Amino acid sequence: GLLLRFPNTGMELDSRIEWALKFADSVGATLHPGFSFNGSAGKGVFATAAEPVTRGTVLVQLPLAATSEALGEGSGVAAALANGELTTRLVLRLLEALAQPASVPEFLQSYLETMPRQYFEYMPVCWPKPALEELCHCAVGLRVLEEKKRTAMELRVLRDADFFTSVGAQWTAEEEEANFQWCKLMVQTRAFHLTSIDRKLLLPLLDLINAGPKANCAVRFNQELQAVEIHALTDLPQGQEITITYKLEADVLDHFEEYGFLDQRMPIQTAELVIPVDHLPDTLKVLGSSLPVLETAAGPVAVFWVGCGMTGPLEQALEAAAEHEADQQAAAMSAYAHLRSLIEMHLTSQSVATNGGPTSSSPPPPNSPLAVARRVRAYEKRVLQGKLREISLVFRTFASGGHPPTAHNAQVAAA
Repeated sequence: GLLLRFPNTGMELDSRIEWALKFADSVGATLHPGFSFNGSAGKGVFATAAEPVTRGTVLVQLPLAATSEALGEGSGVAAALANGELTTRLVLRLLEALAQPASVPEFLQSYLETMPRQYFEYMPVCWPKPALEELCHCAVGLRVLEEKKRTAMELRVLRDADFFTSVGAQWTAEEEEANFQWCKLMVQTRAFHLTSIDRKLLLPLLDLINAGPKANCAVRFNQELQAVEIHALTDLPQGQEITITYKLEADVLDHFEEYGFLDQRMPIQTAELVIPVDHLPDTLKVLGSSLPVLETAAGPVAVFWVGCGMTGPLEQALEAAAEHEADQQAAAMSAYAHLRSLIEMHLTSQSVATNGGPTSSSPPPPNSPLAVARRVRAYEKRVLQGKLREISLVFRTFASGGHPPTAHNAQVAAA
């Protein structure tokens, strides 16, 4: 299969840029003179405006035939197992293509070979045990563990259905697992969902463009030309980095969990509380099946997101429970007291969980999984401590004769 021929290391930066330009030429992609691939140490390939660009300009045009659409329908085995779910179908179709490399167009084969297994070592699901243990009491860490279990279960389903035999794969059990994981991560981190045609596709070339805190370009499908385009959402000065949105309404932790990078410049900054279900106040237990729950070795935990200046489901639930109280001011005070105690409980459990454990060791290399895990924990701690300060401000406002501390007033106070 293709993966067995991958080099031991990823492409050097200059080689990746050279590949991108050759790929564009080979598939008939159109690059606007204002679009340029660049690169810098530690950042990889990125795109900039080589000259001033006006709003609405189409910077890149990639024929649909130059995407993963070129893989075709395959033998139908992948489609039958996927039950029509877009992401899963693409994962299995890609896995089938790896088992039959002769069926893969040369231009697409060159694209796949730029993404060796080592490329995904930065993804949390591929982290070594010490790094995952650092996040064992964070919701993102718990979901990563769930994803690892889900992948193992899906692999068993494929083997029970004789998927690998039916598509002609001649891999060892270890290779089956590694190739399946690679396909899942390729789709998770590189694929785009084109809503206008309801397809999930790998878009070579376009996936080299970075996400940014305020995207200045967007991906769209041109039905008339049957091409995927990158167009400018605003005027771009020369030298401005070209950025797109990978996922609408995704916060800092969403990007980390799905794409593997922790960019604290992202505009939506939230943290997640992990609270044992047994420790929830009665006002939240009544939510029953609507509670977001994760199973852990120590029992079920509820997960709620909170953010400074933002009203999350936790605040809404606490305030809704207080609406029926006779003394609205006292009820609102109680709701925010509950919120504060839940945050403090979460922060305490996080501290105790790693006391004397991984965090007490000497500093790891800056970009190692362990170092990134610690930055995730530090980010969550900063957001939650900000929320505590916000709550304290609301209480002081109330004590001085202001309005009851509702979520709305909390946002006003924070602003």
